[in-house]
Amino acid sequence: MPVLTGQYHVGVLFLGSVDVAEARRWNCIQARLRDLTFRLIRQLGTCEVVLQHRCKTLLCWKMSRITDWAKLPVTLTELCLATTLRCGQSFRWKQRDDQTWTCVLRGRILQLDQDETHLRYRSIWPVVDSTSLTPPPSIPPEDHDDTKQLLKHYLNLTPNLEDLYRQWSESDQNFKRKAPKFTGVRILRQDAWEALVGFICSSNNNIIRISQMVDKLCTHYGTYIATFDDRRYHDFPSPDALTGDAVEGHLRELGFGYRAKYIAKTARMIANDRGHAWLNSLQNPENPIYGQAPGVVEGEEYPVYRLIASCD
Repeated sequence: MPVLTGQYHVGVLFLGSVDVAEARRWNCIQARLRDLTFRLIRQLGTCEVVLQHRCKTLLCWKMSRITDWAKLPVTLTELCLATTLRCGQSFRWKQRDDQTWTCVLRGRILQLDQDETHLRYRSIWPVVDSTSLTPPPSIPPEDHDDTKQLLKHYLNLTPNLEDLYRQWSESDQNFKRKAPKFTGVRILRQDAWEALVGFICSSNNNIIRISQMVDKLCTHYGTYIATFDDRRYHDFPSPDALTGDAVEGHLRELGFGYRAKYIAKTARMIANDRGHAWLNSLQNPENPIYGQAPGVVEGEEYPVYRLIASCD
């Protein structure tokens, strides 16, 4: 007689026996597993659900730690997720059926929602190996969750956007006419490497296709984080993950075209020669002086820098 059990932390929760005939009805079993999983998640934060028969594991379902919803006092005029996250800055945010937004940032899935007065957020962390005595270093203890600080930095929440819109409207009549239709648009503080790769993908492209390319990069080369509502989430791949000899050819097979060459070469340059610190040093200050881009790479191999310099 198979036994449906939920294994979590230091104990086992027994839900009783399931006969073999019922075990074949996988839809019913998976529904029970889903209910059990989310019940344990709400109580304990993380769990592993196992279906066993005669000491043989028939099905194993692991679920990550999901934090409680938290919120920040941010109005829609200070930040509009629907505009900021899909205006062509970042290409990894997905809007779900429940109108929330999800994306992997710094080793966790972030889920965002908002109303007129608040930004709501929670994080979904990777599955922790139950055989390990200590969690991976990328998963902080619950009392050291830095998601709030990460969001404030990534969404660039420090400047007062209403004040800036007012100043810009006083200086530019065209902006004054257009601004009411596009309130709450912020410049994201993205990772420099991801922004660079996204720009390479943007050459002669549109937002939908760029998003598809970035999604393929994450799926094939990014670290798996967790499965959330039947969708697998991967982090953005590091430069080191894209240095293999077969990367360029594989990216061409995935539909990157001529961009595959520049992604692979740029990844090798960052990973093997220049380093992450050098790339981060190329970020402009808060008030850049146009035409003065420090550390521009010369030569024919990295045309993305010439393309950036020629943008109006």
